[in-house]
Amino acid sequence: MLRLILFLSFLIGCGGQEITIKSTPSDADIFIKVLGKEEEERIGKTPLTLSAETVNKLGDPSKSLTVIDIRRPGYIHEQLLI
Repeated sequence: MLRLILFLSFLIGCGGQEITIKSTPSDADIFIKVLGKEEEERIGKTPLTLSAETVNKLGDPSKSLTVIDIRRPGYIHEQLLI
C-alpha cells in the first residue's frame, strides 16, 4: 500500500483558529472522533480548512483529545491527534 503525504497547518488569530489539512494525492476522506467515544464523523475531503467554529466543536483539548483520520482507498490511512 502507498502512503499519503499530509500537510497540516494551524492559523491562530483574533477571530479564532483554523486548521488546514492537505494530502498528496488529494481527495482523501477526513473523519474526526473524540478519543474514548465510538462514533466518528466524516467532515469532508482533502484539501479542507476547518473554521474556528468547527475547531471549537472538537472540544476542550485539556479535557479530551481528538483524532483526525485521513483515508484514501489503496493508501495507508493516517491519523493525527490534536
